[in-house]
Amino acid sequence: MKKLFLTTLFLAALLTVKAQTVRLPRIISNGMVLQRNDSISLWGEANPGEKVLIVFNKKKAEAVTDAQGKWSVRMAPQKAGGPYVLTIGDQKLTDVYVGDVWLTSGQSNMDVHVDRVREVYADEFAADHNDKIHLIQLDRTCVPDGPHSDIGSGSYKWESLAPSRTGHWSALSYFFAKEMFEETGVPQGIINASLGGSNIVAFISRGKLEEVAPEYVRDMDRLRTPGYLERNARLSNAIGKAFAEVQKEDPGLEGKWMSADFDDSQWQLVNPFTHRNRWRGTLWFRKEIIVPDSLAGRDAILRLGYWIDSDDTYINGTKVGSTGYEYPPRLYKVPANVLKAGRNVLTVHLKTGGNPTIAMTDKPYRLVFPRQPESAYFDINDPAIPIEGDYRMHEGMMLPSQPGVEGVNNSKGSVLYDGQIAPIANYRIAGIIWNQGETNAGRPDEYAKLLPALAGDWRSHFGEVPFIIVQLANYTNRHTDANYQGGWAKIREVQRVSAETIPNAGMACAIEIGEWNDIHPLRKKDIAHRCALQAKRLYLGKKNLVATGPAYESVSFEGGKAIVHFRAGTDQLQALRVVVPVAWRQCDYNYEAGDPQHLEGFAIAGADGRFVWADARIEGNTVVCSSPSVPEPKFVRYAWDDNPAVSLFGANGLPAAPFSSK
Repeated sequence: MKKLFLTTLFLAALLTVKAQTVRLPRIISNGMVLQRNDSISLWGEANPGEKVLIVFNKKKAEAVTDAQGKWSVRMAPQKAGGPYVLTIGDQKLTDVYVGDVWLTSGQSNMDVHVDRVREVYADEFAADHNDKIHLIQLDRTCVPDGPHSDIGSGSYKWESLAPSRTGHWSALSYFFAKEMFEETGVPQGIINASLGGSNIVAFISRGKLEEVAPEYVRDMDRLRTPGYLERNARLSNAIGKAFAEVQKEDPGLEGKWMSADFDDSQWQLVNPFTHRNRWRGTLWFRKEIIVPDSLAGRDAILRLGYWIDSDDTYINGTKVGSTGYEYPPRLYKVPANVLKAGRNVLTVHLKTGGNPTIAMTDKPYRLVFPRQPESAYFDINDPAIPIEGDYRMHEGMMLPSQPGVEGVNNSKGSVLYDGQIAPIANYRIAGIIWNQGETNAGRPDEYAKLLPALAGDWRSHFGEVPFIIVQLANYTNRHTDANYQGGWAKIREVQRVSAETIPNAGMACAIEIGEWNDIHPLRKKDIAHRCALQAKRLYLGKKNLVATGPAYESVSFEGGKAIVHFRAGTDQLQALRVVVPVAWRQCDYNYEAGDPQHLEGFAIAGADGRFVWADARIEGNTVVCSSPSVPEPKFVRYAWDDNPAVSLFGANGLPAAPFSSK
């Protein structure tokens, strides 16, 4: 009897195990969006030799695992719809939709979160709910050990669009999905595979890099020398701990220099927006803020602009915020009980790596008292106290540069492909949006090989889907020399040419959307719209849609003039002038009518290749350029600078992309 009981118990346990053996990759999970009008690709693991039954929207399929326990299946295409239940063996997935799936990828300008731009579009974000728009953010870990079979555990789950869930979403992806839903009415799924500061080689497979840039493969093989990375990780951890411990000795911390009653009268008086200081270590800045009785006792937001590099910020000795590196907007909430009527003291404890610039101009520096706590960021009617001007400054402690220890990072070959792209290579998608290039700006010739290679590499998995390139936005200073050879201009030319030579590709030009003092422009909705125009043309088949501004086609020379011709359909030309807003209303750009007889940004050169600024004017569907300094022009280019003058637009209001005929 006891033996029979044990046998029965064993069989029950065995049946229980058999019923729960299906294992799915993280991309195949609740809330997923499957690509419409394409075979539905599903895969996973179970016991070797086991049958896996799949049921979806009244359709059935069956797979049998191989000797390694792996299975895959392709089901018949489905029309858009949902939500559905997808049953795979014993796994039951809910909230599954069929629609359009877009892979969005690149470096920080694709990765910039909704939270980063939330206050620019606060009213829109606050009201957004759409159960038919879903996004999954893939794990940003760089993997050192070759292609993975699943995305990392740091990946987010598929999520539907709602204010409480979208803070970490890619802002560009968010706006793109919304516009495509409005256009099609079908569910939209976004797979975001991006990481700030990434080199393009991180996203390309080992096999493709061996073809076009084998030095990156050799570099990764060297890093895999047994024990090397492990030793380096221990060293890096020890260095980090040592630096953190040393920084506790900052005299400002011990002396409580952030206190409201600290005597800073002997400190140097400087304007951090114009003062230059190559100090490497910590600097302390203090400023008095006088709060009138009418604003005392109210919550406030400290808009602290852009400091280089990281900060801890205090008001009256209370820490109100900190930022770990230079780029994010500093928006610190100040509770009502921190401020008082009359004198208050703002203290910025800055850690700097020796950059002579301390704080960037043309950014919002204001203590704002919102009439509505969730009001739009740039509400000119909110009471505010400016905090520009002079500060008291004192050096804290000098520090050496923290030694770097070589490891696997986003400049290494294939490390993001292996962790993000390889695990989802079987997933079916509608198209790809690629927003990257800043990191490669110093190597345009190399990029000219790598960008088409990446497109071909990914399409070997996903098929000949649309490939949409976001061209680099304007950034940094404008140069008066027409022969300036900035890396950003050259990368833009690579992107423009690639979009025209890669099959089924397009480009979203962002040449006037950027900010001279910020590598991360906040106008993500405008960029997303230009990507959506390309998606409508390439994916939805709207071939007559003019999805760009004037597109350079050729140049002819006649009578000492360079005559620039544009692609038919984009050659309805107009002159516009971009009106840059005041500093604290950065995103509120305007466009005014320009002078079609005096276009900015065009330059011509003779046989010697030396460019001069040209007298440029619109004549019909062309731009005619000339200069008394170049009697026989041979070359022409437009908007060839890191932050160029922009004047030529199409009838649709989109800018002409930078180009060079040389």
